Amino acid sequence: DRFDTAGDDNAHRAFGQWDEVWQAIQTHPLGNGLGTEQVGGNYAVQGVSGFTTYESQFPRIVAEFGIIGFLGFLLMVAAIMMALQKSKGGADHPRWNSAVTATQIYFLVQCYANLVFNHTGSSAIWLVATAVLAAAPGSDAAGQTKSKEGM
Repeated sequence: DRFDTAGDDNAHRAFGQWDEVWQAIQTHPLGNGLGTEQVGGNYAVQGVSGFTTYESQFPRIVAEFGIIGFLGFLLMVAAIMMALQKSKGGADHPRWNSAVTATQIYFLVQCYANLVFNHTGSSAIWLVATAVLAAAPGSDAAGQTKSKEGM
């Protein structure tokens, strides 16, 4: 029913949020505040259960947190991806490298597919990323990478 009544196609569902990001930047450059694009917040204000303006994740981030918040979100995703990349063990750990690559793919897909923002289910990807980073070869309990001499 959602597909039939939404008036969009797969291309719009996959890439249309970038057009909406530009629209959100033009209409809400500083953001409207946390929760303003939430279904619960919309229901509390208008008595209607649905998204206030945007259904896609990225424009909702801009609408709530503004351009700076959106850039912060992208920076946070990049930082996790770089930390995962840094945790790869090189040629000495091919299985570990495969596990980290799979985690990176999972993390990026989930970040893009609207799970990371405004969903309690998003905690799963943060737990997976944390567990993988904690299990990295050469990491101690404090999260500090040991030097190769100390291994």
